[in-house]
Amino acid sequence: MNAALLAAVLLSAPAPQEGGAAAGPAPPAELTEPQKLSYALGVNVGRSLLADGLDPDPQLFLNGLRDALTDAPVRLSDEEIAALLAGAAERVRKAELAAAEKRAAASRAAFEALAEKPGFKPLSTGEVVRFDRTGEGPKPAPTDRLRVHYTASLAGEEVPFFATRGTNEAGETVGEPIAAPLRGLLPGLRTVLPTVPVGSEVTVGLPPDRAYGPDGGPGVPPNAALTVTVELLDVLPAGSEEDAADPAGTDESGGAP
Repeated sequence: MNAALLAAVLLSAPAPQEGGAAAGPAPPAELTEPQKLSYALGVNVGRSLLADGLDPDPQLFLNGLRDALTDAPVRLSDEEIAALLAGAAERVRKAELAAAEKRAAASRAAFEALAEKPGFKPLSTGEVVRFDRTGEGPKPAPTDRLRVHYTASLAGEEVPFFATRGTNEAGETVGEPIAAPLRGLLPGLRTVLPTVPVGSEVTVGLPPDRAYGPDGGPGVPPNAALTVTVELLDVLPAGSEEDAADPAGTDESGGAP
């Protein structure tokens, strides 16, 4: 295992999953900090391997770890180790691709179902749009900058991959709108939003070719359809303030989804 792979295994453990098996007892409080770190590294490695779909024999895994850490004779050649790790990495890669395609296929089916729901109007460019609230302000021009609240998710999924607002533990709505140039948004939104008056809220279904397309995006597998809810708050004068960076990622033009 090379240094980069080891670092990735040790430092990128997933968070504990809810609803899983009950956590084991905590390490004794009398352990020293270095001993606690050793235990924590073991937990991280185990969780990372399971998250990747790998389920090694615990005793053999510990034997290999001990031999490597103590510079003891290793029972396999470097060539065998490299081949085994490469095979495992390929299995993980294929499993991840299959899972991504399954999500994308489900999103496309959900998009087709969305297009059939009452209130959604299909556009000739492929999007479907529903006005949840119609405002009375101006409609943006293609060169305008917008202040918006929006939530973006894979079509059919309830949990968004990005939202400008949410609910805190007290049940209060929190979050700030973002400002972004219209021409920097995803293709489908560049088509839809010039038809939307300020003060409106719309739900937009984006087919894959009007969203992130075959390359996918942050939290979005390739060829996935999206559902985006946009509340258009204002049209901003060009250059009035810097655009907010969007943690959800950008399209090829460098803007928010």
